[in-house]
Amino acid sequence: MPAHARSGNRHPPRTSAVVAIGVVMTLLGCGAPPPDPAIVAYRQMFAALGRADATQFVSTLAPPSLDRLKLKLGLAVTVTESELLERLDLRPGATFEVDLPRDAVVVEGRDNPRRRVVQGPVDGAVWRIPVLKVGTGWRVDLFGAEKGPAAGDEN
Repeated sequence: MPAHARSGNRHPPRTSAVVAIGVVMTLLGCGAPPPDPAIVAYRQMFAALGRADATQFVSTLAPPSLDRLKLKLGLAVTVTESELLERLDLRPGATFEVDLPRDAVVVEGRDNPRRRVVQGPVDGAVWRIPVLKVGTGWRVDLFGAEKGPAAGDEN
């Protein structure tokens, strides 16, 4: 008689393991879907600003915004990242409320593999900020942002 039958176990050990794996997979599948990668990039940018982490902030910006940032700082667009970081002076939460990005939503391009628009409150206003696929990651085109609809306005 098989060992599992003598022990009173009605299922062979392999069947129990398969059932356990199936239960775990089902439970994992029941969680909330992961946030859109554009939302993740948007939140990472604001988190870096909130921590005054210039290196992380720069890494979250799309190339058009990096170029605009360099120009705003009086630098040539060809300067290196280290030269940019030397000039960049971030202060935690200096001009906006850093906890607001949790209210962000994708309002355009949800199915677009290269570009999305995230809408969220920043400094008391609603903004629409493009987020672009750059290589394998998503980057925020901060200087491409436009004011969104006021509260109560239609999209």
